[in-house]
Amino acid sequence: MTSLTSRRLRPWLLTLAGCGLLFALVSPSLTQQQSGPAKDHKDIGKTSYDQIDVPVILGRESFATMMAKDKAAKPDVMKRQTVLLNDRYDLTRRVDEKCLMTRGKPIPVGPAARLPEGMTWEKLAALAPDDIRNKGCSPRASCPCPTSSTTSAAWSSRR
Repeated sequence: MTSLTSRRLRPWLLTLAGCGLLFALVSPSLTQQQSGPAKDHKDIGKTSYDQIDVPVILGRESFATMMAKDKAAKPDVMKRQTVLLNDRYDLTRRVDEKCLMTRGKPIPVGPAARLPEGMTWEKLAALAPDDIRNKGCSPRASCPCPTSSTTSAAWSSRR
C-alpha cells in the first residue's frame, strides 16, 4: 500500500517542487531595492553620461556648419599636432633589415619616444623610479586629442 501511495504522490511532489523553484527564481529578491513611484528625471542636470559636448548631437548647430568650421581649422590643428608629434617622438626610420615581417617588410627597432634634453636611455635606466618621477625625466606623454568635440580620426592627413 505504501508503494502505491508513493507512486501517486511522486508526480505531484515533483510538480510542486518545480513550481516552488520556478517561483523562487522569478520573484524579486528580498535584498533588491523595491521600485517606488516613477521619478521625474528632468531635474537631474549634468551627469557622467553628458561628457560628449558635440553641438550637432545636442542640436545647437547643423552638421554642415560644424564640418565647415572643422575644415577651416584643420591647417592650424595639423600644424600644432605636427609640432607636438615631432617634439615628443623621433620619427626617423630605424628598422632591422635581417628580421622581416610577412612579405618582407622590415621590423622597426629602438625607442621612438624622445627624452628630455641631456637625458639618455642609459642614464634613465640607472635612475630609481622615484627619481625619474620627481625629476620629470620620463619620456613625455602621448599627444592629446586635437579637439575635444571631435575624434582624432577626423584630423587624418588623408581627408
